[in-house]
Amino acid sequence: MREAGAAGAAGVGRAGEGGPGGAAASRGGSGIEAASRGGSGIEAASRGGSGIEAASRGGSGAEAASRGELAFARRLARSLVAECDPLAVLLFGSWAKGTANVHSDVDLVVVLRERPSPMLRAALEDAVHGVPMHVDLLLWTPADVEAARADPAGFAGSVLSGAIVVHGLLPSASERS
Repeated sequence: MREAGAAGAAGVGRAGEGGPGGAAASRGGSGIEAASRGGSGIEAASRGGSGIEAASRGGSGAEAASRGELAFARRLARSLVAECDPLAVLLFGSWAKGTANVHSDVDLVVVLRERPSPMLRAALEDAVHGVPMHVDLLLWTPADVEAARADPAGFAGSVLSGAIVVHGLLPSASERS
């Protein structure tokens, strides 16, 4: 586990290559495998259904991500919500842009009310363990969101500017921790 980004957000990764702010994790997990069998996202795209190919036709933000990818990201978010009560869960990176392929990881920001304990970090790692692709989690607080807004050219700012909210609401500046 390592700190990531100018905002000091914690990165949590899952087995595979570490992405932005992610460290590889290899802990046992929960039942997200079932969510990945729902006919959406990358697996559906590889079977000819909705997913990556549909999203690659252009656009940005919510317009770029396909319905299947958003549905899959929302199922991941629900699994994370079951472990904690985040203010928001954001999808960013290639899945949000609609440029993901079968080798892409799923990048999520989980906005928590306060810095996570080691136990919560482990629980969040476990919650995404059964997913058939790498999931990279960034754990932010409202202060990290504010720092990202203040520095749109930095890493955290670029994450925030291209993100799609898949659960909850982004905190305003008045909710800073």
